[in-house]
This record gives sequence, C-alpha cells and structure tokens, in this order.
Amino acid sequence: MCPLNYSLCTFCTDVPHFFFLPEPEFQNLSGGFEVTLIGPGKSFEKEIEKEKLHKLEINERQRKAIKYVVEEGTINRREYIRLNQISHTIAHRELKELVEKGVFSKKGAGKYIRYELTQG
Repeated sequence: MCPLNYSLCTFCTDVPHFFFLPEPEFQNLSGGFEVTLIGPGKSFEKEIEKEKLHKLEINERQRKAIKYVVEEGTINRREYIRLNQISHTIAHRELKELVEKGVFSKKGAGKYIRYELTQG
C-alpha cells in the first residue's frame, strides 16, 4: 500500500533497497499516513561505533579504555595506566583528550577522579 504522495512513496521504497534494508511499512491513519523504516539492527551497531571512533581519531589505548568503561562502568587514571602500561603523563593527556572529544565525562576531583561514558 502506497500513500497518496507519490514522491515520498518512491523515496521511502527506493532508499531501503539501495542500502539492502527491508521494505518500509506504510500505515493509513485518520487524516494521514505513517511510514516505518526498518534499519539494520543490533548487528550493525558495532560497525557504526567503530566508524565514530575512527572519525574522532582515537588511538588503540583509548579504544581499550572505552571498552573497559563499557564493561566496568568507569575508569580512573591508575586503571588506565595499568591497562595500557604507560606513564602518568600520557594517561593524563589521553584521558583529557577523551573528555574534550565528548567520549568521557569526569566525575570527582583530585586523585578521586573517575571517567565514565558521556550520556547522549
């Protein structure tokens, strides 16, 4: 079933085929219609996250820290040093970069600072 607006209908049916996605679902509503586009789902989320991190220019140590925070909830500088076998100076700089890029947010102060994934 296709809505009355032919251009919109063509767009909604052609675009998913281009990206190898399922057909959209059309539903008539009183006074209009609704189009539901179905995405690639959970299997594609990891690829999207990799692409985001690539664009942020995050190094391998920082990627390890992000994975650690996803699994553990937070990380502090001492854990970052132990995880990556690096100096305090490098750990400070790289954690600061992750905060500046909006990946981590800082909680606490002084030696009690912990880093967590930024919400949103």
